[in-house]
Amino acid sequence: MGCGVGVLRNTEPLDYSVKHNFILEVKAEDCGGRVSEKLLVNIVVKPACQNAWKGLPQALSCCK
Repeated sequence: MGCGVGVLRNTEPLDYSVKHNFILEVKAEDCGGRVSEKLLVNIVVKPACQNAWKGLPQALSCCK
């Protein structure tokens, strides 16, 4: 079995807050129209990056 590189596109966003893991059935088609066998692919969705300070309370001290 060969290992190929390709692009996987979805028709709607994969929402981390709804589901963290998706198992999709995929098949590939080359430029000549040849189609592969179906294959199961596991997609793990990570939470969206959020702009925020990390570790700030531990880095600051207050003098009174």
